[in-house]
Amino acid sequence: MGAFLADPENKYPATSIKEKAAPLAVVTINSLEFSGSLDLAKAKETIKNLINSNTSLVLEKSDLVAALYQEGADYVNLDMEIDIKVHDYQMSSTLVQMGNRYTLENRLTKFFTEIELLEGVIKI
Repeated sequence: MGAFLADPENKYPATSIKEKAAPLAVVTINSLEFSGSLDLAKAKETIKNLINSNTSLVLEKSDLVAALYQEGADYVNLDMEIDIKVHDYQMSSTLVQMGNRYTLENRLTKFFTEIELLEGVIKI
């Protein structure tokens, strides 16, 4: 049971009443390769910040690519694998494999990720 509770996939962070009431769309990157002068830790932090600060209902792979290029990547493999675990207000979830973009259906839902969910980000 402790392993289940400690698993990042099962965390539901919140700092305010609004965030506690808003279901999350948890983003996991299974495969994203890049090269260039950008450090791996900085790349993961950049991706995390981009996803967590996204206030729109849309997440696009092109946004990730642009952010990595802006930070110093000179190549990003466009064949990336991203899963989104979308929770509803009752905290049941649906796992979706993201295409080129994903649009949230619920206006209260917010994209979220943690560094631990970005293990598929690899510098080549």
